Amino acid sequence: PSGPRTRRCRARALAAAGMSEVALTTAAMARGIRAGDEQVINDALVRGRGSQGVIDAVSLASHDIGFALGSHADLLGLRSQLLDVAGRLDPKGFSGWRAQTLVVLLRSLVVDLLELTGMTGDQARDVHVNLDPGGFRHG
Repeated sequence: PSGPRTRRCRARALAAAGMSEVALTTAAMARGIRAGDEQVINDALVRGRGSQGVIDAVSLASHDIGFALGSHADLLGLRSQLLDVAGRLDPKGFSGWRAQTLVVLLRSLVVDLLELTGMTGDQARDVHVNLDPGGFRHG
């Protein structure tokens, strides 16, 4: 069968698989940074084993969204998790241009993830604007 319901189910399954890839990629990125750059480990970007940096939090949120998509769960419940992550993504809170560059990229990803929870693009971007007293639009 190729009706609208089947296409929606396939689309959700594809999106769930894509979110799993995002989760795996960000987790691998965190592991790589931990293994290679001691300065970044001490930053909030990635912390040593046992505590969560923002890359780990984005990875977990991506995994949770993928699971929710695959199980037809409500994505709205994941919004607070993403808003918490967004609140930790102020580039000025990170030392070094490498960490700040990754934070800017993660902010864009969090905007996309917030949109998956039902926020409009403007609402999701405004989350970051509200964190930046200069009003510069990130994401």
